[in-house]
Amino acid sequence: MELYAPQEALAPVEAALASSTGPARLGHLVALAWHLRQRDTPRAESLAAQALALLDGGTPADGGLRGRLALARAECALLLARYADAEANVARAREGFGERSDSAGLGDCSWLEARIADFEREIERVKAELEAKRKHEQAASALFKK
Repeated sequence: MELYAPQEALAPVEAALASSTGPARLGHLVALAWHLRQRDTPRAESLAAQALALLDGGTPADGGLRGRLALARAECALLLARYADAEANVARAREGFGERSDSAGLGDCSWLEARIADFEREIERVKAELEAKRKHEQAASALFKK
């Protein structure tokens, strides 16, 4: 999933969400929560809560979708200065991406973990997470070159 989508890319997802159910609805909820996390954090949290309710209700999802949802929830928590919630959700995201060996997702986790560490003024942790992000990006890039 793109780190940031242009505003015009969200309208089709909004439209699809309005008419979708089940796993398709879950995907649209996660995508919108992800892309609205910085633009409209309260709405992103609401969408994430709806997605989580679908997951808790038994809607199937792969580890990547669960990881992206946890990462969206983590960034919302960070932006609202709820650092413990942010940390817990990054841990969930790492688990979801780790199960799939998703280097791009793991890199996004390291990026967000570095931001959390920065807010907490833990400079050595920032450096370590940014280095981890670099390594995950290299691994992800290598997959695309094959």
